[in-house]
Amino acid sequence: MRREVEGGGEESEVGRLNQWYSASSTIVASVCQYLFTSPHSNLDERTREVYHENIQMAEALSLHMEHEATLRKGKEQLEMANRQLVAEKELHQQMVKEKIAQARHHKKLIRELQVRWVGGGTRLFIRGL
Repeated sequence: MRREVEGGGEESEVGRLNQWYSASSTIVASVCQYLFTSPHSNLDERTREVYHENIQMAEALSLHMEHEATLRKGKEQLEMANRQLVAEKELHQQMVKEKIAQARHHKKLIRELQVRWVGGGTRLFIRGL
């Protein structure tokens, strides 16, 4: 009830909050400006150059670290793909060995059956086998 009598209720409260916000924004801006300019405002020219070079080097290091992380992730993906390919290669090599052994076995069976069929059990010269 007191606020309504003093200044018109909510409008005065809003005005007071706007003034407080404006004042706090000004203070924050001045503190930021001070923090930005103060580290190198009292330095000589060469020290300022070194300060700026340090900032640039820190930024370059940050970029380099990001690039390294990207490369490391890519390397891990390539290593995983390589392991999969090596496993597939070993599987295919095993399959080829099995097929070769199977083909040799079939060739031997064919030779034996041809000898039995042609010669009635006697060994005949079979061309190409």
